[in-house]
Amino acid sequence: MKNLYLEKITAARKAFASGDKARAEQLLLDCAGAHGNPIPVLIELVQLYRALKQPEKSIPILKELARIDRTDLSHLSELAHTFQALGRNAEAAQTYRQVVSQRSDLPNTWFNLAWNLTRAGELQEAIAAYERAISCGIGGKDEVYLNIAGIHATLKNFLESKKCLDKALDVNPRYIPALFNLGSYYEEQGLREEAEKLYQQCLREDPGFHPALCRLSHMSRGGDNSELLMEKIRRLLATELPESAREELLFAEGKLLDECGRYAEAWRSFGSANLLGKKRVPPFDVENLKGRIREIISFKKEYTPCLPQAESTPSSLFICGMFRSGSTLLEQIIGGHSEIVSGGELYYFSDAFKRRGAAYPEFYDWATGCGGLASGYLSFVQKRFGAGNIGMLTDKSPENFMYVGLIKALFPKSKFIWTRRNFEDNRLSIFFQHLGEALNYSVDLQWIRQYYEQQQLLMEYWCSKFPDSIYEIHYERLIESPREEIEGLFGFLGLPWEDACLNFRGRKNHVQTASIWQVREDLHSRSVGRFKNYRPFLSE
Repeated sequence: MKNLYLEKITAARKAFASGDKARAEQLLLDCAGAHGNPIPVLIELVQLYRALKQPEKSIPILKELARIDRTDLSHLSELAHTFQALGRNAEAAQTYRQVVSQRSDLPNTWFNLAWNLTRAGELQEAIAAYERAISCGIGGKDEVYLNIAGIHATLKNFLESKKCLDKALDVNPRYIPALFNLGSYYEEQGLREEAEKLYQQCLREDPGFHPALCRLSHMSRGGDNSELLMEKIRRLLATELPESAREELLFAEGKLLDECGRYAEAWRSFGSANLLGKKRVPPFDVENLKGRIREIISFKKEYTPCLPQAESTPSSLFICGMFRSGSTLLEQIIGGHSEIVSGGELYYFSDAFKRRGAAYPEFYDWATGCGGLASGYLSFVQKRFGAGNIGMLTDKSPENFMYVGLIKALFPKSKFIWTRRNFEDNRLSIFFQHLGEALNYSVDLQWIRQYYEQQQLLMEYWCSKFPDSIYEIHYERLIESPREEIEGLFGFLGLPWEDACLNFRGRKNHVQTASIWQVREDLHSRSVGRFKNYRPFLSE
């Protein structure tokens, strides 16, 4: 029997070597079913599927190996790694939990558990797992502290995040990721000098570290400093660089040129940056967006409250509008009110549908019924802002304009602000920003127009559906008459006026958007009619 067993394994290896992969697989499967000790052949099968780049097929094999041979934790570890490679982070985390329940002294396993927990949204447990990795003596503690800092920032525990970055730098004072993130922390706090020093330190450690150079460019206030930064950018662009780095540098160069009034050169830089962006992001599918919006508008069910807990939820204020339409400025202003907490961009609803692999509105019944979306949102908010009375919480995730009806069904008390801006100014402001794949329409002026039109169409529908729940704020009017506009908004929200709202220049709060410095300045009209500087190029 043993010889026959070895013969089949040898035959399977030969079949694989000759290119007959199907025969190799079948021989091993036959052998596993026929032999009393299938462990070696199951291991062989796992290796085969790894070579074939078919990790899904190895999952049941690894589960069987873990069941048969409980003393060998390598099977569970490989199963967890396979789940991780497939992006199945919750399953990977659960499998790593099984490993550490049997061996609690494995620092790398604790690290991997924490990494997957983070991506599965289990942030508090992830912090605990990273801390166990440290206590078990993991190498590279600077990276672990950096990861914990990132989780604290997500949870809005900014001071704890800073403490972890300081610990990372205690371990390795020249650790560029921690230096850069600490610079970002100071920048988001509005502490310009502290941020600049850290970005400059990053460049002293590595003159080719382009993210620090880009941040310094976006912080620039013009003058000789802009010329110096442009020279550094051009020197770096003259070297061999990944396209992603080149794209980011071109956006930074465009910003500096625009600031100096060199509009033709700025247009070339922004155009080149967006051409690279078009290679990076998936093409924008306007027909898909049109189809989704048609389905929402023609949706037959009424958006009526459908969960008991909806009546007892705290008031939520959702700021909807195009990206770069003034939503950050508005949130900065109204965040000064004693009854409003600025939540920033939370992305809860869009992420929930993505995790589910669900389309909307087809999954409306799931979301409002057994999906637990309302209770999940409450838990999400409590983890980030505390379990106490947080008053009225703002959420300015741009994609929320898609979910107005659903949100009204889940939280009847919720209200919405639609931020609006001159189309050409709005379009250019988007085109001039280095944005992620989720905003893939941003790299093409025509795509931006198409997205803008569809967003406006749907928001006009929501206004007709919920006229008492949506308030429009126009950027230009807000700049011209801020007191009048905000008083009108507070009347809509049922809040009294507070003078602190317009005294936001030196406000000590955390801002995490592309408008990080603009919203800390006094109100100005420099961005109103900005498109006129680029009218000759827009006409082309």
